[in-house]
Amino acid sequence: MSNKRLIDVLDETSIKEDEVRQMVINKLKKLYDLIVASPNFEDTDFDFVSSLTEDRLGNTERKITRIELEKCNELYTKYRNRSNK
Repeated sequence: MSNKRLIDVLDETSIKEDEVRQMVINKLKKLYDLIVASPNFEDTDFDFVSSLTEDRLGNTERKITRIELEKCNELYTKYRNRSNK
């Protein structure tokens, strides 16, 4: 095991969290675009993704929950299927 200072380990953890956070934001934006491009999208779906995205942009401390991720996956499947028709 290499000898790393605590500050180095903390910096690496911070970088990984920032990368994950940015990846989640990018995926939320992709989902948002997919919903908006869909004719007859549901307002509740739009509001959910919109508020989730804004929350991630404004609050770096709060992480997305498993339930929120599962809901996003359901919405992605729902709207991807609509765009393929």
